[in-house]
Amino acid sequence: MLPSMNARRCLELRLPERHVPSARGGRPLPPGLRAAAEKLFGEDFSAVRVHTSARVRQLNALAFTSGSHIYIAPGLYDPETPRGVRLLGHELAHVVQQRTGRVHHPFGHGVAVVKDPALEAESDRMGAALAQWVFQRQCSASTSED
Repeated sequence: MLPSMNARRCLELRLPERHVPSARGGRPLPPGLRAAAEKLFGEDFSAVRVHTSARVRQLNALAFTSGSHIYIAPGLYDPETPRGVRLLGHELAHVVQQRTGRVHHPFGHGVAVVKDPALEAESDRMGAALAQWVFQRQCSASTSED
């Protein structure tokens, strides 16, 4: 990996092109989770695809996002748990940040890890908000059925 500093003095790492996972395939978000995320974010996530890849670990990450593709380390894709939804929500925030031009690719190709504290904090908040929303609604639905 090749480190450099961006204009905000945040570390960026580039993963060599040969290590970038394929953007082909992947799975769509589960329908209920997608609907909740679209409502919370006010975005269309129909094009988002989730991939599991051991190469995520080469970035010392749990997951990363490139455009509409979310790559998650093996064993961590779990959209049925609060932790799994929180991770997906965090990465969906990065999808939105990239779409809106708040994050750009500093190298033009490969994978860049942009460590901007403000963007990471925003992604953490959105991930937590999505998990809270999804699981509060599930609890509300199950208690109203009793």
